[in-house]
Amino acid sequence: MELSIEKLYALVEGLNSLVEKELPISAAFSIQKNISIVTAELETSDKLRDKIIQKFASEIREDGSADIPHENLEEFRKEYDELMQHKVEIELTSIKHSQLGETITPLALGQLMPILVEDVEEDKHV
Repeated sequence: MELSIEKLYALVEGLNSLVEKELPISAAFSIQKNISIVTAELETSDKLRDKIIQKFASEIREDGSADIPHENLEEFRKEYDELMQHKVEIELTSIKHSQLGETITPLALGQLMPILVEDVEEDKHV
């Protein structure tokens, strides 16, 4: 599947929101497998994101937050957005809605949309 870097960051947040939740083994396995794959893919993006921040920031604090001067803001946003919109091809395991349990936040649901599939009931002939 092809996803933007921005979607991958959102997806890993959604996946991480489920790691403490009691789920069926198949769903838990798929979640952990997907976290590993997405995290590995984002390592390169993290390095590039850090370079962009260092290029334009006047100050980077210990907590990782940065001050981007107003005169650098437009060029910073342009480069940052270009990185976030970059598409990558990635093989992920889909997860059925029913495997996520009875409760999930709307935010997590939205973040997981690229890998969620509808449960399809088999046709039953009488």
